Amino acid sequence: MSKKRRRIRLTYLDTPGGVVAEMLDDEAPTICQHIWELLPLEKQTFHGLYSGREVFMLLDKPKPMPPENSPPGESQRRHR
Repeated sequence: MSKKRRRIRLTYLDTPGGVVAEMLDDEAPTICQHIWELLPLEKQTFHGLYSGREVFMLLDKPKPMPPENSPPGESQRRHR
């Protein structure tokens, strides 16, 4: 049996409820830990219109990170 994954809740102020996202620590441990350390965050999110289940936010001071296993549609962090 695998280790239970951490979860984060995304809450949207203009809509009731929210969504719970699983942290894929077993697939992208460095990125998941970095995101976890940034919490809590209050920023505008954007829906990845063509990807389906993707939302993203723009960070004020993003930290460059090496790419990890990031399948399409899963939570990931990009730096440009």
